This record gives sequence, structure tokens and C-alpha cells, in this order.
Amino acid sequence: YFYHVGSYDEEMEIWGGESIEMSFRVSQNSFYTHLLFGLSACTVPINYCLSPQRSFGDISKRVDLREKLQCKSFSWYLKNVYPEVFMPDLSPLQFGAIKNVGKEACLDTGEGNEGGKPLIMYPCHGMGGNQYFEYSTHHEIRHNIQKELCLHGTDEVVKLEECQYKGHNTITGPQQRWELREVEQPFKGHAGALAFSSS
Repeated sequence: YFYHVGSYDEEMEIWGGESIEMSFRVSQNSFYTHLLFGLSACTVPINYCLSPQRSFGDISKRVDLREKLQCKSFSWYLKNVYPEVFMPDLSPLQFGAIKNVGKEACLDTGEGNEGGKPLIMYPCHGMGGNQYFEYSTHHEIRHNIQKELCLHGTDEVVKLEECQYKGHNTITGPQQRWELREVEQPFKGHAGALAFSSS
């Protein structure tokens, strides 16, 4: 059976990913797939072309295996097997630092902020991390470094809180909904609490 489903991918240059890659191939015998009439959910990472200009080597054998096993795409798996999982935007509307227009200061989560603490302004360093944010298609400003945290505006302060939008059957609340304006115009949040410019 191990060889029937493709064994190890001999073209993988770095070990460690085979446990994930293989789990989708063998999931045709999993509990979930039995519920879905025995359809295979295995995949070749050809469906997500995040960097089409990069060479991934020769994956023709894996594509052939995918066709032979009648594998479904990863998006099929997410839609049919695990629809309750939240998938971050593969193409956020904007991403990077949020810079104060008048100063060399960027919005920063501060050290050890795993939610519940106010954000700070800190000199821009251009290294992402605490200053990396994504403006999602659901109008959130997400900080997805450690867990799903969003900018949460109140009348007094903007802080990080667990994101309200978690995918299927959830919404973005007004405290976490932000409007992006033109480059010279600010982000306008809940009740006009704070204004930011995207950089």
C-alpha cells in the first residue's frame, strides 16, 4: 500500500514535509473520506502557484501519480473535508508595515503581544515580524505571525485581539473592520479611532 500511494517523494530536497504531503495521499482510507464515498483527497502542490516564476524541479511523476489515484485538489479537500478551517488570504489586498506618514515610526505589536495588549509606534525596521500586517479581503488588518490576531479598535486604543472572522459562518465585527483609502489617505477604523497610512 505504501508504494501504491507513491511512497516517499524522491524529488523532495529537504526532509520533513513528507508527513504532510503523504497524509493527503493516504487520506483516501481516512474516516473523513469514507464519509465522502471513498473519494481520494490527495494532492500535488501544483494547485497553488504562489511563485510561478520559481522552478520546483520535475514533478511529472507526482502529477502522473495524482491522475492515477484520481486525486482531488487541496481546495477540494478544504471545501469538502475540512470546511470549518480558516484559510488566510493567499493574496491579501495589502501587506507590510503600517507607517506613520509624518514620522519614521511604524505600527508594532510590541514584545510578547499574543493578544489583549495595545499596539505601539516604534521606529520602522523593515524586517517584518512585529511590524508585518495583512489587509484581508474581509477588511481586517491581520497579524498572522504566531496566531490569528487582528487589529481591534475601541474608542480609547487599538490593540491585538483574536480575529473574529474565522471562515465559514463567521463575520468581521465592526471593531475589526478597516477601510483602506488611497496611499495618501489613512486607514480609518472603528469610530475613527486612529488613522494609518499603508506603506
